[in-house]
Amino acid sequence: MELRKIKARKAPGPDGISSRLLKTCADQLCSILLYMLDLSLRLGKVPQIWKTSCMVPVPKTSHPKDFGDYRPVALTSHLMKTLERLVLTHLRPLVSLKWIHLSLPTKLALEWKTQSSSY
Repeated sequence: MELRKIKARKAPGPDGISSRLLKTCADQLCSILLYMLDLSLRLGKVPQIWKTSCMVPVPKTSHPKDFGDYRPVALTSHLMKTLERLVLTHLRPLVSLKWIHLSLPTKLALEWKTQSSSY
């Protein structure tokens, strides 16, 4: 289950849902979140708050003095990240197989060229 893979000490996104809550209550939340994520995929719509991020300046040094001493970090919804991981889990094998078939002639050509140039 993807909820158990969430890092519990990550800051919440704009939706305010804590990663610790999602990880700790994964078993209790599983069915309702599965329903929400499935509905989102079936309708082809994602709640606006899941697509929103909050930029937070994080100091690069221990005593920042100007704007260059900060790096921007975007806080996004843990629910959206979970949905993205679920979709990626299902798409990755399909894309990997296509990539293997598409790149096979290129790989063979490169191997042949490398071998023939070493003679």
